Amino acid sequence: WGRSEWRFTSNIYTVNANIQRLVENTLDPAHTEFVHPVMGFRGEKEEYRLDDLELVETAWGCSSKTRSVDTPNAVGSVKREVQGGSAKTETNTGHFGPNATYTCIHFSPKAWSHQYAFVTPIDQYTSRRFFIQGRNFALDATADDRMNTRTWDIIEQDRVVIEKILPVLTPSRASEEVIVPADQVIIRYREFLADWASRGWLIDYDAIMAAGSGKAFSIPSPARRNSKGWALETTPMVASPSIGDVAAE
Repeated sequence: WGRSEWRFTSNIYTVNANIQRLVENTLDPAHTEFVHPVMGFRGEKEEYRLDDLELVETAWGCSSKTRSVDTPNAVGSVKREVQGGSAKTETNTGHFGPNATYTCIHFSPKAWSHQYAFVTPIDQYTSRRFFIQGRNFALDATADDRMNTRTWDIIEQDRVVIEKILPVLTPSRASEEVIVPADQVIIRYREFLADWASRGWLIDYDAIMAAGSGKAFSIPSPARRNSKGWALETTPMVASPSIGDVAAE
C-alpha cells in the first residue's frame, strides 16, 4: 500500500449469503475453472487438472498454493507481460481469522494481482464484503475503470452461484457434502472455526433472534471484564461448536 509500483482499487457490495459461504468460495481453488470464463478454460480443456495443493499453516488460518496450467485468455497488460508464452498462473489463497481472506495471483513472473477481502455478517443470510485489489501492471489511473469492470464481472459470476447454494448454511458434518481433494483448505478453515467456537467466540444468532426487536446487545470487549454497570448485555455466544465440526472422517 502506498508504493508507486502498485495500484489499488476497492469494491464494497452485499451478497444474500452466509458469511462462511463467501469465505469458502474465495478459498476454493477449483471453482475458478467452472465459474469465471476469463480466468478458467470453461471446461473445454479436458486434461485440465489442479496441481497438488501445498497447504500452509499460520497461527490464525491457512492457505493453499497452486501452480496451474497455462495462463488462459490473457488480455491487455497481462497479455503483454506473458508475451505469448506458456506462463503458469501461480496462486496463494488463504484466510486470517474467520472473515478475512487474501488471494495472490501471479499471471506471469511480472504481472501480479494481490486481493484482500473482509466479510462482515449482516445476519445469517446476508453479508457485506469489502474488497481491495492491488496490481503491479497497468499502473495508470486511467486503467482503474477497466479493471473494476472485470472485477464486477467476476463478483457477479460468484454471486450467481453463492446465492443459490443449498443448504444456505454450511452442514455440520463433512459427510453431508461432496468433498474433493481440492477442498482441503476449506476443511482446515472449518476446523479453525470449530476451535474458535469451542473457545466461546461464536455469536448465538438464534438467541439474538429469540430476544426480539426490543432487545439490543453490545459487542464483547475486554473492558467489560474490568467494570460493571453496563446498560447493554453482551452479545450471547455459543459455548460449543455448532459450525465447522466437519473434519474429514
